[in-house]
Amino acid sequence: MTGKTQTFRANIDKWHAATNEKIEAFARQVCAEMGEQVVTETPHDTGFLRGSWQPSIGEPKSGEATNDPSGKMAISAAALVAADVKLGDKFYMANNAVYAKRVEYGFVGEDSLGRKYNQAGRFYVADTVARFKSVCRKVARDLKLTGSKGV
Repeated sequence: MTGKTQTFRANIDKWHAATNEKIEAFARQVCAEMGEQVVTETPHDTGFLRGSWQPSIGEPKSGEATNDPSGKMAISAAALVAADVKLGDKFYMANNAVYAKRVEYGFVGEDSLGRKYNQAGRFYVADTVARFKSVCRKVARDLKLTGSKGV
């Protein structure tokens, strides 16, 4: 290789590494923000539903839930897991409370214990997912990424 070719190759490698770092920082921050938002949007009476959020990478995790009315523990856990996100990873926020689906979508009818419900859906997950694009824009602005208008 000539000197110019080596210099060009080194510049491309440097640009590639810097770009990957920016993309990973963006992905980590988006995951953390989405995790925080879904926890914050989760309705709570006792805090068990908020405490049932389990962040993970690779596959959904089922773990122990705690009463977490403020959501601070679940938000901190999401931020810690999001900090390990790498390019190509799948970040999950799974809620293992058995009644999470009922709270999200609502439930009308009788349950297996004979209790009657007429519960409207709260759509806290759907509302959070609907804000994904605006979260991406905000993170791009916060990280001062160029070309973020199209995000």
